Amino acid sequence: MTNDFWISLGLLAFAGLAAGAYSLRMFLRGRARFDRVNRQGGSALLNQEVMQGAYWFFQPLGKALVFFKITPNQISWASLVFGVVAAICFGVGHFGSAAVFGTISGMLDALDGMVARLTGTSSDAGEVLDAAVDRYV
Repeated sequence: MTNDFWISLGLLAFAGLAAGAYSLRMFLRGRARFDRVNRQGGSALLNQEVMQGAYWFFQPLGKALVFFKITPNQISWASLVFGVVAAICFGVGHFGSAAVFGTISGMLDALDGMVARLTGTSSDAGEVLDAAVDRYV
């Protein structure tokens, strides 16, 4: 078996761990509820319950980034770097590595807005940067 297989299996295990942690949370304390997700609702790809779980999962990561004084723009730029690395890995046939770097890029994309809201530093310029990085990644 190739390294890409094990990397992909690790990503699936990570997703399973996150789902298991949220399932345990639901069993012990009920579903997580966040006003932002309630206002936005679900999407065509993710229903509202999945979005609530993802928001619950990312909340401690976002707070850690705020604690270490990492700005939303720095997170957006890091998302772009990981996206480019994912594309390079994909281009040379390292699909497992591409999946890992692409997943990290997507996670950072979710975290930049969360950090901006947590710190109250949302701005039009930051939204434009985020949207531009999203298009390239």
